[in-house]
Amino acid sequence: MSAALESLVLRSFQVSFLEILGRSSTAEQEQGLLNFYREFVRENEIQNLSRLIDPVSFHDGHVLDVLHLEKSGFLAQKVMDLGSGGGVPGLLHQMIFKRPWILCDSEKRKAEFLQRLINDYPVDGSQVVNIRAEEWLSAGGKTDQISARAVGSVEKIYSWISKCSTWNKLILMKGPGWEEEWKKFSVLTKKKTPLLVMGEYRYEVGSERKQRVIIHLERKAANVLRGT
Repeated sequence: MSAALESLVLRSFQVSFLEILGRSSTAEQEQGLLNFYREFVRENEIQNLSRLIDPVSFHDGHVLDVLHLEKSGFLAQKVMDLGSGGGVPGLLHQMIFKRPWILCDSEKRKAEFLQRLINDYPVDGSQVVNIRAEEWLSAGGKTDQISARAVGSVEKIYSWISKCSTWNKLILMKGPGWEEEWKKFSVLTKKKTPLLVMGEYRYEVGSERKQRVIIHLERKAANVLRGT
């Protein structure tokens, strides 16, 4: 990878970090970003992780989501990244902010990539789960919160994990269709939705000012399962 590409990635990160979080990024955080970017681009030549790999699209499509997720204040202490794939948001957030995530992906090759990176760039408490999230949760795996980005609708995600008792909080990263998606979910659950919206964080990305929203959901008390 050329130094020029890395310089573009780094400069965009520094500017956005200051604008979004109100402080300058540290040398350690910048190195974490660059380590991830190098590994991400290299692995993308072996398996398809993302089409957003040039400096601009990588920044607008991945980095900004992670910075805004940090700013939202919605993250719990122990978070599972459902369908982690190429590692966004979980692994990228972990490598920048040095906070451990549970990275879950049932695809063997993607899980192997995630495992290699947490071995090479360790953060205490992080782990990779190479089975479906509901299988891990049903087997007693515990997390404070589940995060999902581009893995399906709230209806689909809830259907996967609703019978598991070891989670109560959910973060969804969505685009402009969120309101319609939530409305459909509410209708399907006969307006007695088992989830409560605890907060929303809205932002824009890129020159086209694409709309994004991070939603913090919690199970209603009546739908909290006991035991494992």
